[in-house]
Amino acid sequence: VATNTADGTVVHARNMDLAPVKLFAPLVYEGVFTRNGSVVFRAEMVAGYVSLLTGYRPGAYVVERNTRYPSHRGGNREMLDNLLGGVPLSGWTLRRMIESVSTYEAALAKVESAHFVATEYVLMSGVRRGHIVARDPSKVAHMSTLGPSAAYVIVTNFDYWWHDVREYLDPTGGHVGLPRRVAAQRILNASLNAGLAL
Repeated sequence: VATNTADGTVVHARNMDLAPVKLFAPLVYEGVFTRNGSVVFRAEMVAGYVSLLTGYRPGAYVVERNTRYPSHRGGNREMLDNLLGGVPLSGWTLRRMIESVSTYEAALAKVESAHFVATEYVLMSGVRRGHIVARDPSKVAHMSTLGPSAAYVIVTNFDYWWHDVREYLDPTGGHVGLPRRVAAQRILNASLNAGLAL
Protein backbone atom coordinates (compact mmCIF):
# COMPACT_ATOMS: atom_id res chain seq x y z
CA VAL A 1 0.00 0.00 0.00
CA ALA A 2 1.19 3.50 -0.76
CA THR A 3 -1.02 6.42 0.25
CA ASN A 4 -0.83 10.18 0.63
CA THR A 5 -1.64 11.57 4.06
CA ALA A 6 -3.41 14.91 4.51
CA ASP A 7 -0.08 16.78 4.55
CA GLY A 8 1.22 15.01 1.42
CA THR A 9 3.41 12.50 3.23
CA VAL A 10 3.43 9.15 1.48
CA VAL A 11 3.05 6.09 3.67
CA HIS A 12 4.43 2.84 2.27
CA ALA A 13 3.28 -0.26 4.13
CA ARG A 14 3.79 -3.95 3.50
CA ASN A 15 3.44 -7.24 5.28
CA MET A 16 6.04 -9.94 5.09
CA ASP A 17 3.99 -13.08 4.71
CA LEU A 18 6.90 -15.40 5.34
CA ALA A 19 5.79 -18.74 6.75
CA PRO A 20 6.18 -20.37 9.14
CA VAL A 21 6.34 -17.16 11.18
CA LYS A 22 8.06 -18.79 14.18
CA LEU A 23 10.93 -19.81 11.90
CA PHE A 24 11.30 -16.62 9.86
CA ALA A 25 10.56 -13.86 12.41
CA PRO A 26 13.94 -14.18 14.17
CA LEU A 27 15.71 -14.00 10.79
CA VAL A 28 14.26 -10.63 9.70
CA TYR A 29 16.37 -7.57 10.41
CA GLU A 30 17.01 -4.04 9.16
CA GLY A 31 20.25 -3.82 7.20
CA VAL A 32 21.98 -0.44 7.07
CA PHE A 33 24.19 -0.12 3.99
CA THR A 34 26.86 2.58 4.05
CA ARG A 35 29.49 4.01 1.74
CA ASN A 36 32.35 6.12 3.15
CA GLY A 37 30.55 6.39 6.48
CA SER A 38 27.23 7.65 5.04
CA VAL A 39 24.01 5.65 4.86
CA VAL A 40 23.19 4.83 1.23
CA PHE A 41 20.09 2.75 1.96
CA ARG A 42 18.33 0.67 4.57
CA ALA A 43 16.62 -2.59 3.78
CA GLU A 44 14.34 -5.13 5.38
CA MET A 45 16.44 -8.27 5.08
CA VAL A 46 16.19 -11.96 5.85
CA ALA A 47 19.36 -13.56 7.20
CA GLY A 48 21.08 -15.59 4.50
CA TYR A 49 19.31 -13.77 1.64
CA VAL A 50 21.29 -10.95 0.01
CA SER A 51 18.77 -9.68 -2.54
CA LEU A 52 16.44 -6.78 -1.83
CA LEU A 53 12.90 -7.29 -0.51
CA THR A 54 12.13 -3.75 0.67
CA GLY A 55 14.63 -0.91 0.67
CA TYR A 56 14.66 2.77 1.60
CA ARG A 57 17.01 5.31 0.05
CA PRO A 58 16.84 8.32 2.45
CA GLY A 59 15.31 11.40 0.87
CA ALA A 60 14.61 9.64 -2.41
CA TYR A 61 12.38 6.56 -2.48
CA VAL A 62 11.25 3.23 -1.08
CA VAL A 63 11.23 0.20 -3.35
CA GLU A 64 9.59 -3.15 -2.65
CA ARG A 65 9.40 -6.31 -4.67
CA ASN A 66 6.54 -8.73 -4.35
CA THR A 67 5.40 -11.99 -5.89
CA ARG A 68 3.26 -11.68 -8.99
CA TYR A 69 1.98 -15.02 -10.13
CA PRO A 70 2.51 -15.73 -13.82
CA SER A 71 -0.23 -14.14 -15.89
CA HIS A 72 0.15 -16.45 -18.86
CA ARG A 73 0.70 -20.09 -19.73
CA GLY A 74 4.36 -20.95 -19.81
CA GLY A 75 5.31 -18.30 -17.25
CA ASN A 76 7.22 -20.70 -15.05
CA ARG A 77 9.13 -22.09 -18.03
CA GLU A 78 9.91 -18.53 -19.13
CA MET A 79 11.32 -17.83 -15.64
CA LEU A 80 13.61 -20.87 -15.81
CA ASP A 81 14.76 -19.98 -19.33
CA ASN A 82 15.60 -16.44 -18.19
CA LEU A 83 17.42 -17.69 -15.11
CA LEU A 84 19.43 -20.28 -17.02
CA GLY A 85 20.05 -17.72 -19.76
CA GLY A 86 21.87 -15.42 -17.35
CA VAL A 87 19.26 -12.79 -16.54
CA PRO A 88 20.16 -11.43 -13.07
CA LEU A 89 17.72 -12.19 -10.26
CA SER A 90 15.20 -9.38 -9.90
CA GLY A 91 16.03 -8.77 -6.24
CA TRP A 92 19.68 -8.36 -7.16
CA THR A 93 18.76 -5.92 -9.95
CA LEU A 94 16.79 -3.83 -7.44
CA ARG A 95 19.56 -4.00 -4.87
CA ARG A 96 22.09 -2.71 -7.42
CA MET A 97 19.60 0.00 -8.35
CA ILE A 98 19.10 1.27 -4.81
CA GLU A 99 22.88 1.29 -4.31
CA SER A 100 23.52 3.49 -7.34
CA VAL A 101 20.36 5.36 -8.36
CA SER A 102 19.67 8.39 -6.18
CA THR A 103 16.41 9.83 -7.59
CA TYR A 104 12.84 8.55 -7.78
CA GLU A 105 12.53 9.33 -11.49
CA ALA A 106 15.69 7.44 -12.44
CA ALA A 107 14.77 4.49 -10.20
CA LEU A 108 11.29 4.25 -11.74
CA ALA A 109 12.83 4.35 -15.22
CA LYS A 110 15.16 1.50 -14.21
CA VAL A 111 12.24 -0.56 -12.87
CA GLU A 112 10.38 -0.02 -16.14
CA SER A 113 13.30 -0.91 -18.42
CA ALA A 114 15.31 -3.64 -16.63
CA HIS A 115 14.97 -7.24 -17.77
CA PHE A 116 13.50 -9.38 -14.98
CA VAL A 117 13.74 -13.13 -14.49
CA ALA A 118 10.03 -13.55 -13.79
CA THR A 119 6.74 -11.76 -13.37
CA GLU A 120 6.88 -9.52 -10.34
CA TYR A 121 5.40 -6.43 -8.69
CA VAL A 122 7.65 -3.51 -7.87
CA LEU A 123 6.09 -0.94 -5.57
CA MET A 124 7.73 2.46 -5.25
CA SER A 125 6.96 5.46 -3.11
CA GLY A 126 8.58 8.84 -2.66
CA VAL A 127 7.69 12.40 -1.79
CA ARG A 128 4.08 12.87 -2.96
CA ARG A 129 4.25 9.94 -5.39
CA GLY A 130 3.85 6.20 -5.64
CA HIS A 131 3.63 3.50 -8.30
CA ILE A 132 2.85 -0.17 -8.56
CA VAL A 133 4.62 -1.62 -11.56
CA ALA A 134 3.39 -5.06 -12.62
CA ARG A 135 6.32 -6.53 -14.50
CA ASP A 136 6.54 -9.24 -17.08
CA PRO A 137 10.14 -10.33 -17.59
CA SER A 138 10.75 -8.07 -20.60
CA LYS A 139 8.17 -5.29 -20.19
CA VAL A 140 5.73 -3.45 -17.97
CA ALA A 141 2.37 -5.23 -17.97
CA HIS A 142 0.45 -2.64 -15.93
CA MET A 143 1.13 0.43 -13.80
CA SER A 144 -0.96 2.02 -11.05
CA THR A 145 -0.12 5.57 -10.05
CA LEU A 146 -0.80 7.37 -6.78
CA GLY A 147 -2.23 10.80 -7.46
CA PRO A 148 -5.30 13.03 -7.60
CA SER A 149 -7.51 10.25 -8.94
CA ALA A 150 -6.11 7.60 -6.57
CA ALA A 151 -5.87 8.26 -2.82
CA TYR A 152 -3.94 5.01 -2.51
CA VAL A 153 -2.49 2.23 -4.61
CA ILE A 154 -2.60 -1.34 -3.37
CA VAL A 155 -1.75 -4.82 -4.57
CA THR A 156 -1.25 -8.27 -3.07
CA ASN A 157 -0.07 -11.01 -5.46
CA PHE A 158 -2.75 -10.97 -8.12
CA ASP A 159 -3.64 -8.79 -11.13
CA TYR A 160 -7.01 -7.71 -9.74
CA TRP A 161 -7.34 -5.03 -12.47
CA TRP A 162 -7.67 -7.96 -14.91
CA HIS A 163 -10.02 -9.84 -12.56
CA ASP A 164 -7.59 -12.65 -11.67
CA VAL A 165 -9.94 -15.13 -9.99
CA ARG A 166 -7.01 -16.77 -8.16
CA GLU A 167 -7.15 -13.83 -5.76
CA TYR A 168 -10.46 -15.14 -4.39
CA LEU A 169 -8.98 -18.60 -3.77
CA ASP A 170 -6.14 -17.27 -1.60
CA PRO A 171 -6.91 -18.11 2.07
CA THR A 172 -4.50 -15.52 3.53
CA GLY A 173 -7.25 -12.88 3.79
CA GLY A 174 -8.84 -14.88 6.59
CA HIS A 175 -10.81 -17.26 4.41
CA VAL A 176 -11.33 -18.20 0.79
CA GLY A 177 -13.51 -15.64 -0.98
CA LEU A 178 -12.19 -12.56 0.87
CA PRO A 179 -8.92 -11.40 -0.69
CA ARG A 180 -6.51 -9.42 1.49
CA ARG A 181 -6.69 -6.57 -1.00
CA VAL A 182 -10.47 -6.32 -0.73
CA ALA A 183 -10.30 -6.37 3.08
CA ALA A 184 -7.67 -3.61 3.07
CA GLN A 185 -9.62 -1.52 0.54
CA ARG A 186 -12.74 -1.72 2.71
CA ILE A 187 -10.79 -0.28 5.63
CA LEU A 188 -9.12 2.44 3.53
CA ASN A 189 -12.38 3.40 1.80
CA ALA A 190 -14.27 3.52 5.11
CA SER A 191 -11.62 5.87 6.48
CA LEU A 192 -11.86 8.11 3.41
CA ASN A 193 -15.68 8.08 3.49
CA ALA A 194 -15.64 9.04 7.18
CA GLY A 195 -13.49 12.05 6.30
CA LEU A 196 -10.41 10.68 8.00
CA ALA A 197 -7.02 11.43 6.59
CA LEU A 198 -5.09 8.35 5.60
